[in-house]
Amino acid sequence: AEVTPLLAALLGRLLSAGADFGGGRKKHEVLMPLLADLANDRWPRAVLGDITLDWRPIAQQAQAALREAAVAAAAEGGEEAGRDAEAALAVWQGFALTCRMGTREWDDEAEYGGPHSEWFMPREQVVCAEVLPQLFVLLAGEVLELLRLPSSPRADEIRSLVEVRSAAQGALAAWASLMGDSPAWHQATWAPLERVGRQLTAAGAGGLSEDLLREAEVILWLSFTLAASWPEKVGAAPAANAVLELGPAIDAAPEPWRSLLCSAACELAATGPPEKSPQFLEWMLLRPPYSAGSLPLLEFTELPFAQALERTCKQLPPEFSHASAAERVLQLALAEVPPSALHRHSSKARALLLRCLRHTMGGDAAMLCQGLSAQIVPGLYNAALAEAAQAQSSSADLPWHAARTLIATLEAVLPPAKAPLSDPGHPVIALWRGQWPFLEAALLRWPSSPISDQPLAAAAEALGTAAARAPALLPEALALLSQSVAARSMPDAQLKALRAAILEAPCPPLDAAAAAPLLAEAVLRAADGALRRGGPDLGQSPTTLAALFALLEGALAGPRQGGEALRLWPLLLSQAEVMGRCVQLLCSALPGCASAEAAEQMLRFANRLLAVDRGRQIEAHQQMLRACLPNVCGAVCRALAAQEHMASWEGLVTAAELLWTAADTLPEELEGALFAGLETLGELPAWSRMRMGKLVLNRAEWPKRSAWICEVHQLVQEWQREYR
Repeated sequence: AEVTPLLAALLGRLLSAGADFGGGRKKHEVLMPLLADLANDRWPRAVLGDITLDWRPIAQQAQAALREAAVAAAAEGGEEAGRDAEAALAVWQGFALTCRMGTREWDDEAEYGGPHSEWFMPREQVVCAEVLPQLFVLLAGEVLELLRLPSSPRADEIRSLVEVRSAAQGALAAWASLMGDSPAWHQATWAPLERVGRQLTAAGAGGLSEDLLREAEVILWLSFTLAASWPEKVGAAPAANAVLELGPAIDAAPEPWRSLLCSAACELAATGPPEKSPQFLEWMLLRPPYSAGSLPLLEFTELPFAQALERTCKQLPPEFSHASAAERVLQLALAEVPPSALHRHSSKARALLLRCLRHTMGGDAAMLCQGLSAQIVPGLYNAALAEAAQAQSSSADLPWHAARTLIATLEAVLPPAKAPLSDPGHPVIALWRGQWPFLEAALLRWPSSPISDQPLAAAAEALGTAAARAPALLPEALALLSQSVAARSMPDAQLKALRAAILEAPCPPLDAAAAAPLLAEAVLRAADGALRRGGPDLGQSPTTLAALFALLEGALAGPRQGGEALRLWPLLLSQAEVMGRCVQLLCSALPGCASAEAAEQMLRFANRLLAVDRGRQIEAHQQMLRACLPNVCGAVCRALAAQEHMASWEGLVTAAELLWTAADTLPEELEGALFAGLETLGELPAWSRMRMGKLVLNRAEWPKRSAWICEVHQLVQEWQREYR
């Protein structure tokens, strides 16, 4: 409150129309960091009446930033214009999030173990604020202009706009969470859709101008984005019902607008109430994206259509079998398209269509698996074999469309995570085991794309999912994944899939006593295989390092279900030789690791390794730690001094926590090990190295750990200036 008058005066100068920042710089680019800070505190507090500050100039500049980004995008295009738009949208997103969640301080979060608001206003008061609907009208108007497709849009223009729209969805979702059921909110959110619906209906087939079609497409997208994030407390979003009236107008639109409008309308329809899902399903099935004139747009329309169809099918009454709808969905899933129309999401879209079959067939898994085995899987398997033969005889990079579609088909029949399948005689298990030779070939023998890592990546991810959702497949899945890790030079996908299988292992129905050794053995075999196969080169692959140490850290933490009964760490730590080799890899790779992600995962693993056996139950593990501690300290200190990402707050925290944990866990050994590690920093003055030693040994003198980390952060920044 004391600084608010000073801030008001300063903002009055900075935000005034005549402010000149010199150097030819655009005003919104200069003001963007200030607007972002204001959106995270003072602007929403002023709007909601918590402080006395004129918020209108701030809102006007935030609006102007969006408008200038729209002008730049229309005139220049390209990545830079997209980044400007995303930054401007992030300001509005920050405003909405602060209205909903209040302001937060990192120190408070660290001290109290979770978000702790310095300022907070209950939602009941926020939704009643009269100013918020007015601000949303400003935001929506600029968004509709910014995200409108150009006339006769090219594929690259659509692709760029899709990326910006993806960023905008976060901002709009944050605003949707603030909305209430007042007439002001209804007018602010749904008036554009009602207006454009009337215009489309009145125009008829002959009066659909391109400007109207451009406006209708972006309004349908905006309405879908808001409806998808609509608060449940407010009731069902009313927008989806408008789709049922727009069919004739959309059908009369010329290409490419018909396909683009259908795609946006299907997404909006999928947000409708469950009781109308049969009507929405029929509307969608009449307008699939596979007609001849729409094939060039499949990259942008096929996956949204499949996602919308699946969401609608999930809301169908489960006790009723929609046989005719299932037959039509199957025809869509089998629809042939020319190779030129295939895209990176083709197999995912077809998998979603196949998943729709489960819902339209009333959950009859036996009938679904029987139909897939008879009509779809054999053809896909033969096509995948042909792809493998082509890949083995050609150096060209193949998309592996058939193999990925077959894998996606297997994934589509898996049950949801909340209902894992443990019956070994279930039709789903039989379908998967029938395709096990195909999965083995994809993971062990077939060449994979050097660009996309397909089909190996898709097969590994599917196995990780199957292990968690169909525990009857767990032993075979773990064995195949760990075998593939040892067989491939950069097994990133397999390591990630193995981690997912372990963290999501369902217990129950798994028996913890039987599952724990199985899971631990898979981790140890994978780690041993990666270390043997990769050798010294493993440290040169940041993505593989990140995947390996994320697996190890996750396994030490244990599955998310099962509790103490499914602890893996005693089984893992008892194999001190394998764990010791992993620590040796960390010590050799960390100092020169320029990847922030890989360094973070290595440090998390080391933290977990030190902390998990605080009771010192496993003597072999304790001996390994004592022997490796000087090298670990040296590796951490060299990384802190040399790697630029370690000087950032995000990069430093886990490293500082590791030093703290080591001092707590091995207090007698830490002092000698730390100073031995510091001695490896010969480029730094001795007094500077000693400061780090004193900071760690005297850490209890700081009242908060966060304050101690701040001190370490400052020292590391000094180290890096001296080290260069």
